[in-house]
Amino acid sequence: MQYFFIPGRLQDLSTEELKSVLKIFSKSKYSVDATNKGFILVDSDCSAETMREIFNRLGGFVKFGKILSEQEERDFLNKYLSKGRITFGVSRVGIESGPIKVKKLATEIKDYFKQNNVSARYVGGKGFAFLSSAEISGNKVLENGFEIVNLETRVGDLLTGNTVAVQDIDDFTKRDYGRPVADKKMGMLPTKLARIMLNLAELESGSTIWDPFCGSGTILTEALLMGYNALGSDIDEYAVKGAYKNIKWLSQNYNLGDTKYSVFESDVMRPNKPLQKKLRYTSVNAMIFEPYMGPPQHRVMSAYTAEELLTNVMSLYKEIFTFAERINSPNLKAVFVVPSYKTKKGWATIRYNTFLSKRWKVHNREGLHWSRSNSIIRRNILIANLKK
Repeated sequence: MQYFFIPGRLQDLSTEELKSVLKIFSKSKYSVDATNKGFILVDSDCSAETMREIFNRLGGFVKFGKILSEQEERDFLNKYLSKGRITFGVSRVGIESGPIKVKKLATEIKDYFKQNNVSARYVGGKGFAFLSSAEISGNKVLENGFEIVNLETRVGDLLTGNTVAVQDIDDFTKRDYGRPVADKKMGMLPTKLARIMLNLAELESGSTIWDPFCGSGTILTEALLMGYNALGSDIDEYAVKGAYKNIKWLSQNYNLGDTKYSVFESDVMRPNKPLQKKLRYTSVNAMIFEPYMGPPQHRVMSAYTAEELLTNVMSLYKEIFTFAERINSPNLKAVFVVPSYKTKKGWATIRYNTFLSKRWKVHNREGLHWSRSNSIIRRNILIANLKK
């Protein structure tokens, strides 16, 4: 069967996340086509229900569905003729997506139901070309009807899909802003990005991750929610207390199964004995982290300020990766953020070979990126593993 996945703003990053999750959780053969604008196609023997489970693990996608065969497309609307009232939506994704074609199809669908005495309510997206996850959820489109998605490929072919599920935006928002402790002054790592980074590590269920700059615990809480054990450390005692509060809140609102966690106050420049002891007797499978990158920035900075911030970050990297080489963790993987700062002379950043020894193999040398159009700090995400 063929499925479509609609990524968020950053298709390259989302594509790598999807490939990582398929690699671990798909038990059948599959292929991924990420060459089209705005959507990714997956050919797989997996059932729609298994694909839904895979989709629910993802942080970088807004919806997914099944590509309809010609016969399924012809018969699709007939399945809803027995219902007295339905709600439906239409989206178009691809090179020539536009509101006129969407509205034309929506009118044809509505007229078809009217001729068959079915009351049909059409939910149009803003601008009509694309119906967002929030609009689908808010109008209960999938519960009370369906969404048809037209996908235009790079060579002009038109595919028709039926949306199976959309991202639970409310749940991500709840974990971003509903938790007890969130330090906005330190800069918040988005929950979606934390999940993407964890997925990029390609870990089996029950694995253990370590975040050496855990802050208030965004990566830790997402790890626990995904079935991983979590170890966190931070130099700030208030951040550590906040991480504990957030994990407790998570356990009260979600089922964490038998996952385990520990959080320590410790400086990565001088790891204390409790943390060293814990790491000595714990097999860590991956380090997932974002270091402190300086206070939030609201305007383009000077080259001097950027260089100062990068020097501080690089000293943290050198210490943490040197220390990681000594802990009891064969095949250790690292997924981490390297910042770039927007200056009046362009973007300033550091290269991984200035802080990683030759014992580390970097898998994505060009890096993946998480940023917004007006960002002053861009997150470059690197994936590396410690060579045997």
